Amino acid sequence: MRNNQEEIFKKISHSSVREWLNRKRGEILVNETLKIILSVIAIGFLVFFLTSLYFAKIYDESFIAAQNTAEQIDLVVKAGGGEVDALTPKGWSIFSFVRRDRPNSCSGKSCLCLCDDVPKVQFWKNQLDECNKKGVCLIVDGLIEFDEIKIKKELTSIEISEKGGQVSVLEK
Repeated sequence: MRNNQEEIFKKISHSSVREWLNRKRGEILVNETLKIILSVIAIGFLVFFLTSLYFAKIYDESFIAAQNTAEQIDLVVKAGGGEVDALTPKGWSIFSFVRRDRPNSCSGKSCLCLCDDVPKVQFWKNQLDECNKKGVCLIVDGLIEFDEIKIKKELTSIEISEKGGQVSVLEK
C-alpha cells in the first residue's frame, strides 16, 4: 500500500509540477516578449529624438550661413553691383521671385531668396512653401528674373549688376 501511495504521490506531484512549470514558462515568455517590445519602442523613440536634434542643428547652421550670404548680396546690391564669392550653404539655391507668387517676407515686391532645394514635383508651389518656411529672402527693387542658381560644393559665385534701375544676377 505504501508503494501505491508513493507512486500516486509522485504522479500527482510530477504532473502538477509540470503544469506549474508550463504555466510559469508561458508567463515568463509573455513577460520577456513585452520587455523586448517596449525596449524596441524606446530605442525607436531615442533614435528619432537624436536624429531630430541632429537635423535641427544642421538646419540652424545652414540658416545662419544663408543669412550671412544674404547680407553679402545686400551690400553688393546697395553698392551698385559686384561679385559675391563662396556662397553658402552648400546644397541650397538662389531664386528670384518677380512675377510669380512670392514668399510672405517679400511683401509683394520682387525679391531674391536663398532656400533649401526641394524636389521638382510641383516645383514652384513647393519651392515657394520652402522659402516661406525656411528661406532667407531679400527685397531687391528692379530685380530681373533669373533661373535657379544652385550653391554647389565647389566655389559658387554670382555677379550682380545694376543698369537703369534693373538688377541682374548671373552665376559665374
